[in-house]
Amino acid sequence: MNTQRHERSTPSTDNNEEVSEQLSQEHFHLIKTMLYDTAGITLADHKRNMAHNRIAKRIKELNIPCFDDYISYLNKHQEEEISNLVNALTTNVTHFFREQHHFEHIKQETAALLKAGQTKIRIWSAGCSIGAEPYSTAITLYDLQQSLGIRADIKILATDIDTTALETARNRKYPERNIKGLSKEHLNKHFTTACINGENFYKLKDHVRNMVSFNYLNLNETKWPMKGPFDFIFCRNVFIYFDREKQLEYVDKMTDLLKTGGYLLLGHSEHFAAENVKYKTCGQTTYQKISD
Repeated sequence: MNTQRHERSTPSTDNNEEVSEQLSQEHFHLIKTMLYDTAGITLADHKRNMAHNRIAKRIKELNIPCFDDYISYLNKHQEEEISNLVNALTTNVTHFFREQHHFEHIKQETAALLKAGQTKIRIWSAGCSIGAEPYSTAITLYDLQQSLGIRADIKILATDIDTTALETARNRKYPERNIKGLSKEHLNKHFTTACINGENFYKLKDHVRNMVSFNYLNLNETKWPMKGPFDFIFCRNVFIYFDREKQLEYVDKMTDLLKTGGYLLLGHSEHFAAENVKYKTCGQTTYQKISD
């Protein structure tokens, strides 16, 4: 995701081929409950048609005849299939350098840290989607180091619940439709090009790819595997998938992993961190941790 998705957006209705029946209210309730219990994701009632279309596509992939049989399959193979269900019901809408002000903020703050003598920078991109966010961060900080003539230990952890998105991120190859936000200078400096089956692809070079590590993470897990502390945490357009209780729970856990003086960067519609007394607002959806 962030969950996520991601960087992510609210699920929208797709026009996939219909199966022979509609997703019943009972089926929808079972799927909503399972999604919430396993991933913390809230699926609103008005998303029933979207769920029908997305799950119908998955049913077709599995060659299962109806929703009743899919529910039985899901119950029998929950550990494996829940990941596919999450992939189907979350949407990855992102591009490089989305919400540019956050990357400018990280550039300025990291420059100040490096000039002050800090040699290690740690960043977490929670809900990294197909990798545009962490790679944009890596490009920004790689170029910053070159401009300052400083070589630092900069590592970016990128996580998501969507296994398909993570596979794309790890492969670091993007078709032309996914390179929005990248300048010609970025493309020439940080990417190679290739034509695969008649389509042009841009592959990120090793010097940027090596700054980022990708891992699967379900934010609803009781214990997160990372230790921190982080200088910056991105969690943009991820919280739209969760109810208020989950939002506050996850922000508290992120706060524990963030350095005092570090920054939490949220999506354009996510302002609730401003209510947390441990933060002060430092710009558009940019929050600095001021106390433990």
